[in-house]
Amino acid sequence: KDSAGDQTTKGKNPLDYIKLGDAKLSTIAKAYDPPYSTSTNVYNHIKDNLAEWVEEAIRIRKNY
Repeated sequence: KDSAGDQTTKGKNPLDYIKLGDAKLSTIAKAYDPPYSTSTNVYNHIKDNLAEWVEEAIRIRKNY
């Protein structure tokens, strides 16, 4: 949200600016973009999916 409390547009992926060897971290790790715009729905989406995202990150990490 911005300073007026309004929903803002998605920003750039911060993982694009971090490297792991010669690769951008964004090509390895995921930055998730919930399919909702209201914060209540976004937080519920995160709550409902966080455990699987952690497990996926662990699987990805095993490759590096």
